[in-house]
Order: sequence, then structure tokens, then C-alpha cells
Amino acid sequence: MILFDSGASHSFISYACVAMLGVLVCDLGLRLLVSTLASASIVVSKLCVGCPIVVNEKKYKVNLIYLPLVDIDIILGMDWLSANRIHIDCANRRLIFPQVEDELLILAGQAESLLRDEAECCLLLAVLGVETEKVLNPLKTEPNRK
Repeated sequence: MILFDSGASHSFISYACVAMLGVLVCDLGLRLLVSTLASASIVVSKLCVGCPIVVNEKKYKVNLIYLPLVDIDIILGMDWLSANRIHIDCANRRLIFPQVEDELLILAGQAESLLRDEAECCLLLAVLGVETEKVLNPLKTEPNRK
């Protein structure tokens, strides 16, 4: 079972899930103190790097901190939710996953047509300008000749 936890800053994987999937566990390089609701704070120092998961029919690779969880295989926290642009719809108690067509970039000419059709758009106007300053050496003047 996967739990989406907007209150968790990091993502986690259970010991049992690591054993079942046979994924590699490596050293985190530091000791991390994790506060949980189920028990007192736990010190962890192991990580599964690039663990493959499938959520909403899409494949992801995620770094998961190795944690002794009970009845939950994976906790996907805000690190994963924000990195994958998952929106939380609190009113309807659901997650909104971006669709492939949501990730398209359109040109200015296409935007006008889409706006006429009442499409929801976000317009990004980028202007590139280059400013240079050139210093000319002063001209040497010769004394007036008569």
C-alpha cells in the first residue's frame, strides 16, 4: 500500500517492501531523525536510490528512505509530490496528476486560438535583450596648424 503524505517532507519505504522488491539499499551518508505518529522518533541512515514505482499508470523512479513501517509499503511525501507536480485537491479529497497533454508548450499564435475556445492557459512572455557598452579610446588631436 502507498500512502501520500503531504505532512512528510521525505518519502519512505518499508523493510518488508525492500525485501519483496529486492531493491538495493545504500548508506544515506548521514543519520536522519524521523518523527512518526506510530512510535517515537527513529534514527535512519539507509536509502533506496531510484526505486521504481508505478502510480496512476505512470512509472517513476524515487529515492526512498529505509524505515520500519507497519502495514504501509511506501510513503510518498512532499519531496515526491512537488517534484512530480502533483496537485492536492483538498475539497474533493483527491490528487490531481498532470497529464501528458498538460505538459505541452505552445507558441503565441496557438494561444490566441485556444483562448477563443475558452481554454485555460498560462502565458509566459520571455524577452531576451543584450546590452553592451563600448568604450572608445579618445581621439588624439594634433595642435592647430597655421
